[in-house]
Amino acid sequence: MLNRIEKVFVKESQNIAFCIQNTKYTYNIFGQYVLAIRKKIKAKPPTSGLIGLIGYNNIETYASILAIWMEGYAFVPISTESPKVRNDTVMKLAESDCILTCRKEGTTLFKQVNYNFIYTNDIILENEKLSFPAFNQNQLACILFTSGSTGIPKGVPYTFNNINTSLDSFFALGYQLSNQDRFLQMFDLTFDMSMLSYLPAWCLGASVYTIKENSIRYLAVIEVLQNEKITVAIMVPSTITFLSPYLNEVNLPAIRYSMLGGEPLLINMAKKWLNAIPNAELINLSGPCETTMASVAYNVNRDFALNKSHNNILAFGRPWKNTQVIIVDENLNEVATNEIGELCFSGENVMSGYWQLPALNKQIFFDKEINGELQRFYRSGDLAYIDEDGDLYSCGRKDFQYKIKGYKVELGEIEALYKQKTGKNAVAIVNTLENNQMEIYLFIEENEIDSKPIMQFLKDKLPNYMIPKSIISIAQLPTTISGKVDRKKLLETLNAI
Repeated sequence: MLNRIEKVFVKESQNIAFCIQNTKYTYNIFGQYVLAIRKKIKAKPPTSGLIGLIGYNNIETYASILAIWMEGYAFVPISTESPKVRNDTVMKLAESDCILTCRKEGTTLFKQVNYNFIYTNDIILENEKLSFPAFNQNQLACILFTSGSTGIPKGVPYTFNNINTSLDSFFALGYQLSNQDRFLQMFDLTFDMSMLSYLPAWCLGASVYTIKENSIRYLAVIEVLQNEKITVAIMVPSTITFLSPYLNEVNLPAIRYSMLGGEPLLINMAKKWLNAIPNAELINLSGPCETTMASVAYNVNRDFALNKSHNNILAFGRPWKNTQVIIVDENLNEVATNEIGELCFSGENVMSGYWQLPALNKQIFFDKEINGELQRFYRSGDLAYIDEDGDLYSCGRKDFQYKIKGYKVELGEIEALYKQKTGKNAVAIVNTLENNQMEIYLFIEENEIDSKPIMQFLKDKLPNYMIPKSIISIAQLPTTISGKVDRKKLLETLNAI
């Protein structure tokens, strides 16, 4: 599927590839940036196959993705909003010492200084032909690091085969996309669905529009949607929630496809959003990042009497092409129709396993014979059921992992860091508000203490979306009859405060 991109750079050379900070770049110019950055990498080659890529909102960053791939390397996206210690941890886990950055201040995003920094801020553009090498399908393309319950991020590796399979599945959904479409790209590059915001556009010769830096993200989204007449908008449902106060005044007739994913989509939010996008199809996307970008879709009907839902959450829908889904019980046996169990995925889009975590991979993968064929399945930890029509419904989690602002959050990572700091136990819980927004709270078994040093420690280690809203001291953590922490009582305590 990615081989389509090479043809686009020739056929659609004068089409707008990107509009960033009100500056437009044709595919021809975009290709010149790719060539120039390839030369930078050749001049200072990495010692490993992985390159850290700082995710700035500029043409050099996006060109770096292709340049890295064309030079035979994989990239690890580094967030400009993550703490320095976390960025160092990600680079250490990736076993890479090479970082690509288009800004000199990129060095300030790390505590360590012994990296091989390749700067792309002073490149010289030359109008040469961009030729693509053949991508090895089994070659590593990138690693996304997500929250880990042990206090250490987990690496989710994507091969070119994973990406190509997902792109093929996306286009097989049958949406009428073309080189005239305008895609919204509002995500940090560490978020898996960011790829869905630019890779399909590159395959089509369509345009990608990003939101302004140093702006209020959700208001900047509305500005781009309105001013640039975006036709394909991929967002997380929390975007709609934050925009809710303004939606009565919003009219976006240019949008043809609105895709919401990464979080459960509430019926009332979908209704409000559909009023603002009168000409659009609304698609509820789902699928863990381990299945590469997304893997399940549900087309929302404007007549809500015809829509399917569970606990006010719209159905996930059906698996994409190339994706096999089953629901299993604790013994990994398939459950009956409409029976709740663990959601498991199989297919060429599913990652091979977490980066260098063989023990964990043995726990989350299993082989099962389906229709006479042995298949490898990934255990997502999501609870779900499938109805008679083959549609999936979300029923929460088996563990204490949540999707917050579209990002995977392991509460155990927050608890582990607290124990690292104090040597004591703590319990993190999530309080879900009426609009389905989630807030994290950390309960500690202490008398009243100054929580500011603890909060600062967590801010130095965790991304913003994982920082607790509050740290609450409690004389004794409540327990169940079996001796486990009673999280339900903690939630009742929180609501009583």
